[in-house]
Amino acid sequence: MKKMNKRWLVVGIVVIAIALIAGGYVTWQNHERSSSDNRVSYVVDEDNLSEENSSTEDKTPAEIDEEEHIDAEQIVAKILPDGYATSHGDHYHYYSGHVPANSLFSEDLILDQSIENFSDDNILYEIDNGWIVRKGDDYYVVLDDPNNRQNIRSESEIEAQHHNREHNDDDH
Repeated sequence: MKKMNKRWLVVGIVVIAIALIAGGYVTWQNHERSSSDNRVSYVVDEDNLSEENSSTEDKTPAEIDEEEHIDAEQIVAKILPDGYATSHGDHYHYYSGHVPANSLFSEDLILDQSIENFSDDNILYEIDNGWIVRKGDDYYVVLDDPNNRQNIRSESEIEAQHHNREHNDDDH
């Protein structure tokens, strides 16, 4: 019986070692796929906002708008350590690099806190009417003037653009 327990223990250790090695390899592969600034990825859904999951092209948000001929704003929906994702009608785009200062933002990214609540290490960079900040592992916008929300879009406004895009596609 003791031999049987030792075998299972050895098998368990080997399985764990293989899992750790495989996880390290995947992490290394993802690190190797880093891209240069201002690249865009087409993203299928909001839960899948990583650059590695789709091809990239060297285009700016303005170039994408012109190319796609979509009457929808590109609204920053997620800020990531190495870039950001925009909602653009019925789909998303990923860009590497800093969020442009004059971007439109989803209200979900707004923190109703004063910039004085953040250490210099967590204030990443300034944008129009605010700052991009890190809080834990997430990234947010802190507004300089919380009453000035011209560059903020509500979830209902974003959803309306999504539905408007679907209806426009039906017309063609």
